[in-house]
Amino acid sequence: MKRIDYKNPLLTPIYNYLAKRTAELNAASTQHYFSADFFSVSNPFEDAVFQNVITDFRAKTDAKVNLTILCDQSPAAYSCALILKNLFGLLKVRFDIKKKAKEEPQNNILTLKFEDGFNVIFSNSTDYTNSIEKIENGFILRAENILALKIFQFALGVLYSFDETFNSDFIAFDLEATGLSPLDELTEIGALKLKNGVILDSFQSLINPKRSIPYGIQQLTHITNEMVQDAPEIKTAILKFSDFVGNINNFVVHNGTFDISSMKKRFPKYAGRMFDVKKIYDTRALSQSVKPGSGLDLSSLANEFNILLLNAHRALADAEATAKVFIKLIFARNSGISCFFRENLQYFIIPLFIEMNSKTFSSNLDCRILFRAALNSFSKSKLSKNFRIQNNPLNVNDFIRLKLNIDSLSIHDIENIFINNSPLKKITIGADSVKPQDISSYIDIIKPIDLSCGEIDKLHAFTVSDMLPFDIIYNKIPVFRSGKLKFLKSSGAYNFYSENGKIVKILSEYCAYIKDNDKILYRIEIENFGFFKLFARTVIKPV
Repeated sequence: MKRIDYKNPLLTPIYNYLAKRTAELNAASTQHYFSADFFSVSNPFEDAVFQNVITDFRAKTDAKVNLTILCDQSPAAYSCALILKNLFGLLKVRFDIKKKAKEEPQNNILTLKFEDGFNVIFSNSTDYTNSIEKIENGFILRAENILALKIFQFALGVLYSFDETFNSDFIAFDLEATGLSPLDELTEIGALKLKNGVILDSFQSLINPKRSIPYGIQQLTHITNEMVQDAPEIKTAILKFSDFVGNINNFVVHNGTFDISSMKKRFPKYAGRMFDVKKIYDTRALSQSVKPGSGLDLSSLANEFNILLLNAHRALADAEATAKVFIKLIFARNSGISCFFRENLQYFIIPLFIEMNSKTFSSNLDCRILFRAALNSFSKSKLSKNFRIQNNPLNVNDFIRLKLNIDSLSIHDIENIFINNSPLKKITIGADSVKPQDISSYIDIIKPIDLSCGEIDKLHAFTVSDMLPFDIIYNKIPVFRSGKLKFLKSSGAYNFYSENGKIVKILSEYCAYIKDNDKILYRIEIENFGFFKLFARTVIKPV
């Protein structure tokens, strides 16, 4: 087998690129990476300080303290201010919008300023080390040139704060046992603590049931007699679980009648206290009220919500899947979230297109997901009337027209779009506007590299990902050329080849060549994913 020559300096750029993209896919499943669902954007409550931001903000609005949205007159900041205007209008918050004074710090692009002096500041300043900083009279949220994402997360947090689960602690847990009758014994407990949709801690313990585990149960749970031989006995395990639960009395289970009754029976016996239950959320029942017709078993629900369930029927794995399904369901059932984003997600396309030029945007997974979600919403709205992209991939010309249109919007144009829901105008691409070579500035793809490699591993083992802002070609794009391709002709930015009797279209300016002497060994195929085939998974294959 060929190996990658790590010491070859010419190979370093492409190898680093592959390693980076592979790491990204390891960090998030492929489905998540190419998601167009705005619920897939990272939960802002993962930053513990964000809870304080929302709690303090709600305290001010509930007390009806007058609020002013103070913003830059830049199109991105102003469009975000108008999105917040729609949010506060929905929530019946008293506010007005004002132009930022010259003496205001230039890095503070948008400020929510309350009459009593409390502020929530969105800043591009690099003076802060954390994404959220507590200051004397409020908070500073670092926008990092992606204000649209921060406004989206802020709106999501404010809307979620009206849910009954906001700021409450939960235990999601699952049990495995030698059977389901009252006489059976437990073999494993798995549990997680969660709050505001964030998993905070986990607990897992095997239990020695002091009896043989039936063969069928061993096959189902993959818990064998050997595995529990040296495990803690039931009293020790229940005591540890009781310590983990503490004073929390809200529980999340899936089809959990057995789980709840087991704990109510065993807590008094082994932990010396009652299993105190304030509220039980069963994801099986909850899923049917939020999403009627959903699968009833945990594996089906996890698959439906793009949640990876490994080691099914092991307690901790099932508890984790239950917790993640619950998190999806509590956000999906929130009528405020559904209503607001159904009407306003389309408008995020304006600041997102403007901020697309920043390096932060192209490397941020959440920006990619939000962009796809916003573009999907835009395609179904009146705003996209002149682009006709509802049922087609977003092609090069439409992408550039959208980009040029949004980049050229004035404050008056943006107000007209928000107030009158006016469609974006279609700009003609021709000699006087955009030339074909200008397309290159919009392509996020590896630049030409001519590599000479003695030995290269089977690179098809790497599945790497790239964000293409539009669908360059409507199917697969071979980018690494091979000796099997027979040249036919060139046309514009493309070369045409024949391969095994088929015509192959290649974007010639953006080819990377991996060579062994003069022989080209590998090529890239880009498989289109998601709405409009906007984004692609890039697969390296030997030729």
